[in-house]
Amino acid sequence: MTFRLQWKLSLVFGLLGVFMILTATWTTYTQAFEDFNKELADKLMALAALIEKFADPDRLLSIDSVHHPYYKEMKTFLRAVQKNFNVPWAAVYRYDGTFFTHIVDGASHGEEFIPEYPIFDVSPEMFEAWNEARPTYCAANVDAFGSWATAYYPVKNAEGKTIALIDVSKSNDRLDRFKQQIIRRTAKVAIGLTLLTLLVCFLFSGYLTNPIALLTDGARRIAAGNLQERITGISTRDEIGLLVETFNRMTDELVLSKCSLENKIHELSTLYEISQKTNFAGNTEEILKTILEKAVTGLKAERGSILLFNEDAGTLSLSVAYGGEFADGTARIEIKPGEGVAGRVFETREPLLVNQRELPATFKSYDPGIPWEVRNILCLPLMIEQRCSGVMNIINRHEGDFTKADLALGTTMANQIALTLEKSRLYELSITDGLTRLYVHRYFQVCLTSEIKRARRYAKQVSLILFDIDHFKKFNDTYGHQMGDIVLAGVAQILKASLRTVDIPARYGGEEFAVILPETDTVAAAAVAERIRKAVEKHDFPGLDGTIIKVTISLGVATFPHHANEKLDLIRHADEALYGSKKAGRNTVTVYQVPGGTSA
Repeated sequence: MTFRLQWKLSLVFGLLGVFMILTATWTTYTQAFEDFNKELADKLMALAALIEKFADPDRLLSIDSVHHPYYKEMKTFLRAVQKNFNVPWAAVYRYDGTFFTHIVDGASHGEEFIPEYPIFDVSPEMFEAWNEARPTYCAANVDAFGSWATAYYPVKNAEGKTIALIDVSKSNDRLDRFKQQIIRRTAKVAIGLTLLTLLVCFLFSGYLTNPIALLTDGARRIAAGNLQERITGISTRDEIGLLVETFNRMTDELVLSKCSLENKIHELSTLYEISQKTNFAGNTEEILKTILEKAVTGLKAERGSILLFNEDAGTLSLSVAYGGEFADGTARIEIKPGEGVAGRVFETREPLLVNQRELPATFKSYDPGIPWEVRNILCLPLMIEQRCSGVMNIINRHEGDFTKADLALGTTMANQIALTLEKSRLYELSITDGLTRLYVHRYFQVCLTSEIKRARRYAKQVSLILFDIDHFKKFNDTYGHQMGDIVLAGVAQILKASLRTVDIPARYGGEEFAVILPETDTVAAAAVAERIRKAVEKHDFPGLDGTIIKVTISLGVATFPHHANEKLDLIRHADEALYGSKKAGRNTVTVYQVPGGTSA
């Protein structure tokens, strides 16, 4: 009777134990892959949303060949997304009502699909994303190249109409192999465990009851999503012990994957917030401050700074700072290339991560009065192609040391800063005269048109000053063109120092200059012109031979709408007033006289 009961107990507890273990294994397996698939879908959708934020709808529609400038810009971005986020495919399509065709993708040069190449494997989710103008996801999109997990994200124009479709895909082949491998391993463990459990339960049914209960309880907690839970209290080296070890190792891997995904989401969220804020920034400095603020907060640091290279001085100068109490230090922090951490990073063009409490002997402190206590530092070069325009410092992480993940996020933000600086530099070059650093004639015309429209709309006045340097041709013949260039640049500096920030100084042509004075009447404009005239007359220009050279200017003033209602008339009348100054003996200010009226 005892023998038969032992068999029954062994069979009952053995089978029950096996069933519980397999149930827990399958539950954890199913839950893990469901979570994995959800995380994958979220990641692909987030990447698609990132691409959508970057893309310019109007410029996308203009792409018609691989030689189009925006095709190259988009391709570079898509390749960066594929590389940085480890996705094999990112592309943008359009739909003409019959076929989906390629616009641009992130494939290597020579392997990409050319624009207008038709897509033959179209999933229902593609049509759904296009027709309903909302993101869709396909967990198993099968085409000629295999099975893919794909996120589709519509690109809309200003009217809300879908004009393109973003495709971000990741191959399911690796996931399928992983699933098959786990299934085989689980099956092997289950078979061996079943046989062993029956045998051990027959001999030690009482001894096995407790380990099985512990295993089941721990597995259930893990399957419920408590990834901090670990199965303990089982020290046997049999299949149950190995299963416990496998469970714990699997849980560790899930925790690591979850942390990695959270870091990626944090990175994407930070970049998205930067893109949102920079859209509303008014100038380059505001954009740099926004990116630096997000870099400091995103990397959980105390403060940060951006040092830009001054080509004239040959030094790195503090341009923007966030956090801490820099006070008026922005004018006093200058570092030479190769000097200190920042100078070394600028010179080598390689990022530097320093976590030790004692900084290298090469570290250069700031001037007295500027706080510079540094526990750890992340210094990143601002690179655009092969040119370094400065460095970004992220200083003193609140908790612990800077990590490789921090370095990756910081590098992404540094690249964003470098791109902003390059766009600003190119824009400034396009609107600024190289000699005088004043606005060029074309930009002057655009600004004058805009200011007159604004003045007409709000019933305001806008004044125009035209002036040139007296006897400048004779001056060039006497002193040479090199000295003439020095005088032109000097007069431009005097002009800028005499104006408000809202005023618009420009080089009109040759030795002629123009100044747009928004919301300024004739009397005030004449006063400004007189101030400029006196400043030029008083200034001592150093000659090439060490002598002092004096120059004078003649100025003409006209005001909208008192003297003219149209731009060309305003320019002509200011020029006539300038000619009046010439007739009056030069070195004077003349206000345009309305025929039959007065000047003011």
